[in-house]
Amino acid sequence: MVGNRSLGDGGCVRMSKAMVREEKLISTLGPLRLRMAMDEGRLWRDADHLGTKQLLHDLASYLYLPRLRNRKVLAEGIARGAAELTCPNFAYADGFDEEKGEYLALRIGQAGAAVEIGSLSVVVRPEAAFAQRSRETPRRVDPSEVEQPDVPDAPNSTDREAEPESPEVHRRFYGSVELNAVRAARDFGRVAEEVLDHLTTLPKAKVTVTVEIQAEVPDGAPETVRRVVDENCGTLKFRNHGFEAD
Repeated sequence: MVGNRSLGDGGCVRMSKAMVREEKLISTLGPLRLRMAMDEGRLWRDADHLGTKQLLHDLASYLYLPRLRNRKVLAEGIARGAAELTCPNFAYADGFDEEKGEYLALRIGQAGAAVEIGSLSVVVRPEAAFAQRSRETPRRVDPSEVEQPDVPDAPNSTDREAEPESPEVHRRFYGSVELNAVRAARDFGRVAEEVLDHLTTLPKAKVTVTVEIQAEVPDGAPETVRRVVDENCGTLKFRNHGFEAD
């Protein structure tokens, strides 16, 4: 409502498009970004799974969480997470059988999963999903228990062709980027989705993210701002922080 006039359908559409353009309404949600929101917002509620309908409600209710354009964005983000083959952020299931303590139609590392945002379907912690998968997997036979057939002697090394050289193994990555201070939250969300998502899904990958902030205030920072910033840095466990005088 503006004054005594409603924005109307056209005004709402324009406002929605502007919010999407400025990423105040997210149209693409990566698995890592969704998992970060669930962990930081404590949406799991100390359980191994979370209903997709409840998750959609939480994302729409709390202002500090990502604001999604519609429920389809959440469904696609969950489907992408269920398709992660290594180091998945979460799994997806059609429901949870309370009596058996098992997830129904559990999908983890499975591409093309059909995701429905409803009262039965759930997002599952990867630890709980792997635990169920291990119970479902048949016992593997120890090779020592199987009678081995006779194997002919290996050919002389001179009879074999030279083995090809092993490809280079790239074990480290580094990168730095300067973010727009006014839109830091939006820009970091893109970094998390387009860079961190790919690195954290690599097996045994150890990814470290460091945030460095430098500010120059020609007129000087007032005491109230210094006090608030110092207290917040302490709460957020900054290793080093402080204001300097000339």
